[in-house]
Amino acid sequence: MNAQVTSMLETGRNQNKDEFDGGRLAKSITRKRQSLGLTIEELADRADIHPALLETYESGWVPASCFPKKYMAFVAEALGCTLSDLVQS
Repeated sequence: MNAQVTSMLETGRNQNKDEFDGGRLAKSITRKRQSLGLTIEELADRADIHPALLETYESGWVPASCFPKKYMAFVAEALGCTLSDLVQS
């Protein structure tokens, strides 16, 4: 994972100081999941995480800085993209 992504997830902001909140990441995950025609349960199964955890991510109520990086990497991989792609889209 590159330093910018790590920084964005840890601080909740990107290097340009624009807000990066859980809602933006949630929309990115949801958009990508839906474009692949996957349900939350199917994506959770692919990412080997509990569906309730994925629902929490997709809700947008949790700051991005609270998302465990290892689980977000699992989600990105299951979506066929990188964590950088999710964070920056």
